[in-house]
Amino acid sequence: MLINVVQKAQGLFQDFPAVADSATAKQLALANPLFSWHATYTTRQHKKIVLLVNDACMLTVVLTDVNAKNRQQLATRFWAQLEEIWQYNNLPPADFDLYRRVAKPWETNRTVTRSRVGRMNDTGAMLTSLLEDGPARDEAELAIRLTQGMRKDDAGHYHTGRDLAADLAAANMQWHPVVAVPAPPKESVEFGPAVAQLQALQKTCDDLSVTADLEELDKLTAQIQAANTTLLENFDQALTGEVSAKTKTSYLRELTFYLNEFLAYRYVTILDDDAAGVDELLLHGVSVTEAKRIQTALRRLYRLLAQQNLVTEDFASTAREIMSNTLDEDWFQF
Repeated sequence: MLINVVQKAQGLFQDFPAVADSATAKQLALANPLFSWHATYTTRQHKKIVLLVNDACMLTVVLTDVNAKNRQQLATRFWAQLEEIWQYNNLPPADFDLYRRVAKPWETNRTVTRSRVGRMNDTGAMLTSLLEDGPARDEAELAIRLTQGMRKDDAGHYHTGRDLAADLAAANMQWHPVVAVPAPPKESVEFGPAVAQLQALQKTCDDLSVTADLEELDKLTAQIQAANTTLLENFDQALTGEVSAKTKTSYLRELTFYLNEFLAYRYVTILDDDAAGVDELLLHGVSVTEAKRIQTALRRLYRLLAQQNLVTEDFASTAREIMSNTLDEDWFQF
């Protein structure tokens, strides 16, 4: 049984095993909606009410007064209430036993699709309405009322409580395995040319004369920025598929600012020991939070360079030491 839990409710389900691989579990949930549920909770009079909504039909379970002391009983209470709903709808007891055997024990995962989360949220709104309107009801009555409603499945077909007998027929109690298709091997991104260019520019920076004219300095800054841009394009490619699009965008934004708008105008490249001293940004109006984000992105870039042996062990050791002693955090590990 796949229990796909919204972020805010994951603490309530922490006593149950998580799936081994979230991506594979998502495919299994899509292939087996009858054995996949989405879970959330609402609060009523300072008490949590857990809502579990089946992804294929109108089955709905409501568990009231859930807390840290009794959350380990969620699965036991779930099956007990589901059996009660089964009986209320005059479904064959043998089919309940079959459903439970095919479903197997709970495994938790993140939510699967927006449409399934949307259906769960719609059911949650109906639950809130039931809680606020009329006399107090016990959890089984709430679940039975919600199970008699109507909602759409993944294909856009409407299901109501009257469809439960057909939806839960023994012929549908089959688990559909997912054949994993191995991803094609990812080509290694070559940072070498960009690093070689930056090495040459760093040497130029190290040899700068105090009498260098402004035109020469502006040209050097532009060259560093161009080499940094190439390096970050390589970084972009290397991150694809390794981190989320949001994280990648954040890394690239932070490093574009730090490398091209801060270090380049100080004639410093990423291959200079001084580049690891992100705390200098604090002297120029950058917040600690922003500096930490830059440091995290820089750490990831240095790690990739170290993996390709494009920085020496001495450089890596120095960078680790500098970054572990700045911003009061041990943020850097190759």
